[in-house]
Amino acid sequence: MAKRLFNFGLDKKDLPESEFVKLLNPHVFGDLVKFSGHPGAYKVFSFKNGVYKPIRRAYAIDRQGLLYVGGAKDIYKRLYECLWMSIYNSPHRHPVGQHYRRFSQAKKLFPPDSLYVCIIPDERYLKREREIKDEYELIYGEYPFMNKN
Repeated sequence: MAKRLFNFGLDKKDLPESEFVKLLNPHVFGDLVKFSGHPGAYKVFSFKNGVYKPIRRAYAIDRQGLLYVGGAKDIYKRLYECLWMSIYNSPHRHPVGQHYRRFSQAKKLFPPDSLYVCIIPDERYLKREREIKDEYELIYGEYPFMNKN
């Protein structure tokens, strides 16, 4: 059996660490263009000095600081919406950006330039998104920080 990564629904073979992409990297959308028009799930984390930023959860501390789990039939387009909503308060409707808009403390604790995304290509993106969130909830007692329960 492959070693489980993050303890919620993914095997190491599904999620190599090299798949982490910094959202504010000016080349990020060049890096992600290969996902344009492709479905998949994605996870948003905050890093500080190359280290995960832990978040206190209901049952335990999430040492990897998962902020959000999403899924889309076009990963590239959805992450573009996430980036622009988070930084520029654009009219795109993405939960991460909406969270920043409603709660100013979120931008201080998790600045947009600290956000990284990990992509999990999958035709069954909605099912994969739900599996990740449900397993996270079993471990931590609630959904990731910026997902609505």
